[in-house]
Amino acid sequence: MTNFSKNFILIACLLMAVCGMEPAFAQKQTVDSTKKSGKVIMSMNPENPDTVFTANAYFTVNLLSTFPTDRSGTLSYVITGAGGKKIKAESQHVKLTSTCPIGYPFSIPIIHSGTYKIGFTLKLSEYQDTISNTFIIKGQEEHPDSALIVTISPHSSDGIFATNAAYTLGVSSTFPSAQKATLAYLVTTMAGKKVKADSIHISVASSGTASYDFNIPPVQPGFYKINFMVNSEFYADTIIKAFGIKPQLVRSQHGKPADFEAFWQQAKTELAKVKPEYKVTEIANCRDNRRVFEVEMKSLDGLLIRGFLTEPKSHIKGKKFAVLLGLPGYQVPLGPMYGTDPDIAIFTLNIRGSGYSRDVINVRRETYIVLNLEDKNRYVMRGAIMDCVRAVDFIYSRPELRHDNIIAAGGSLGGFLALATCGVDNRISFCSAANPILCDVRNLVHEVDWPLIDINLYIKTRPGLTMDKVMDNLDYFDGKNFASDIKCKTLVGMGMLDNIAPPDHVYAAYNELNTDKHIIIFRDLAHEIGRWYNVYEGRWMRDTFALF
Repeated sequence: MTNFSKNFILIACLLMAVCGMEPAFAQKQTVDSTKKSGKVIMSMNPENPDTVFTANAYFTVNLLSTFPTDRSGTLSYVITGAGGKKIKAESQHVKLTSTCPIGYPFSIPIIHSGTYKIGFTLKLSEYQDTISNTFIIKGQEEHPDSALIVTISPHSSDGIFATNAAYTLGVSSTFPSAQKATLAYLVTTMAGKKVKADSIHISVASSGTASYDFNIPPVQPGFYKINFMVNSEFYADTIIKAFGIKPQLVRSQHGKPADFEAFWQQAKTELAKVKPEYKVTEIANCRDNRRVFEVEMKSLDGLLIRGFLTEPKSHIKGKKFAVLLGLPGYQVPLGPMYGTDPDIAIFTLNIRGSGYSRDVINVRRETYIVLNLEDKNRYVMRGAIMDCVRAVDFIYSRPELRHDNIIAAGGSLGGFLALATCGVDNRISFCSAANPILCDVRNLVHEVDWPLIDINLYIKTRPGLTMDKVMDNLDYFDGKNFASDIKCKTLVGMGMLDNIAPPDHVYAAYNELNTDKHIIIFRDLAHEIGRWYNVYEGRWMRDTFALF
């Protein structure tokens, strides 16, 4: 395998992790140096991120043991329904090796539609821990054996059009007789406001196939959802897609505060007064090709934050490594990431209140995004962004690391942190932001559920706090406002169907970039990216860092 191939595989795993879809080796891989006897870090990955299943539910439980010796025990689950009634239970034997992560998949047999809670319990000698989550079984719709099957082919590979959006719909029938049906589309804004609609009547022969072209009349530049619907006497189906019209013209009508740069300069000035007190401890690991270090350091407000540095073992004296700074998704713990690339060191950061850095800030998942939101100088994201700057300080403190070859990469919240960090710190050479959240925040209202649900609940608990005040504060934490200050090369990835980082919001930030930039669009994905993003990122990064 070439160094390049190894590199983009490494980055693919990182982006899965920072987007909240961690591979097995990126799951809560932390080492608690305060507990000499060790512990096991548990995390749970549902196959579907929204934990909604139509048949079997699938979960993978990832375990990382910090015990100094191998341990054996059992891993079991209990599923409960309404009123805590036990529905199903199962257990299996597990064997854990120190610092070597392992994942155990569970397929939950089909159960009736409803909402359930699943709890996984690990039992070892003199040690026990439990994690839990809820999931939904929607069940499969009852369709007859025959169906009208619709295939959709946009006349643009990425779903972006200059004027009219155009699609060809193929309709095939498995009915034994000819079928009359209605084929319709509905175009809405990303917020759900109706824009255009049309329909035609069709007739599909027995076991036949037909195709139909749809040209959507011109709409304003931006992004839209389009629902294609087929309805007959015996069958109905809806397929949701999205498209963009001249997205390079998308701009937010909201500017950034006049004192935006001064606000962040003040934050960096305060950070500079905090002595980092770096503590670097080499820890045991199960990979022969890398050295692994646990890193502790002080950040803004004197808070202790942690991360993991992995470096390739090299026989070249004085070799310096380019650095991949991995930034976490929302409440995603980042442990050591190993990789196989001999030219890349990886520093994964756990920002305050997340993962392994929860000493002082240790709040519920839904509370984190709104912590101290009423005060822009105390808002948790101000400290989190400074944590990322402190991570760059740490990289600069290490003589074996290339200070001129740093890539800041992340997805979801990690994508936002990548934009924010590169906007306030020009020491970074390359920015990679996949599905960045919190872009064009004022226009998120009425378009997304999260984080607006949590923000509205928070406002109700703070007398005198209003949405206008919240938005005034969030202007200082808007991804698009950081973007205009970024000087390094920047790669952005987005899913056209993303309802957390909607495409018009991502583009509002992307269009503010005044540097060498590129965006990769996945027309049929939501809050995720495809493999091509990692391939492109790896090639561009190695070219930028001259790693041939």
